[in-house]
Amino acid sequence: MRITDVQADRFTFFVHEAPDLDGTHDSTETVSYVVPETGGWELSDGTLLEVGKVTTTATVGKLISNQWETVTLSAGFADAPAVFSQVQTNSDPSFVGTRQQNVDANSFQAALEEEESSDTGHGSETIGWVAIESAGGTWSGHSYQSGVTPEGHAQMVQGKIQPRVLLCTALNRCAVHLR
Repeated sequence: MRITDVQADRFTFFVHEAPDLDGTHDSTETVSYVVPETGGWELSDGTLLEVGKVTTTATVGKLISNQWETVTLSAGFADAPAVFSQVQTNSDPSFVGTRQQNVDANSFQAALEEEESSDTGHGSETIGWVAIESAGGTWSGHSYQSGVTPEGHAQMVQGKIQPRVLLCTALNRCAVHLR
């Protein structure tokens, strides 16, 4: 998924597949999204949430000398939050995702991830990110559960029935996995 043209009241998105995939789909894609404002927030149940963006050329990949961008958190998390990220521009049209690592209560590292066969860095892009405490509750009338699995996956689940789970890891791109 690639997000572009982020404005106060709208954004544009499109499915951006790696060049080695077939590019066709036999069904309609379902996309869920949340649009929080930049800054530090406390949900009605006391859960801390921080939202921001960083513009970077930091790139990682199988054939690339990895470079990471450090993002400082200021929300006052007691423990490492679950961090989710997404490319929000299309300045360099080659396929890219995001990765993050070394998440703690005060910071994390983020990077653009090129496709496996790429041996060059990616052009400058804006990465939007959300950091949320491990918690469960209600956010704007929707129940949720957020946290980090023992394997290091950031996870946020909506509702009690869990058909879709958003996972982000230091090893994989962010993706919606169907259960």
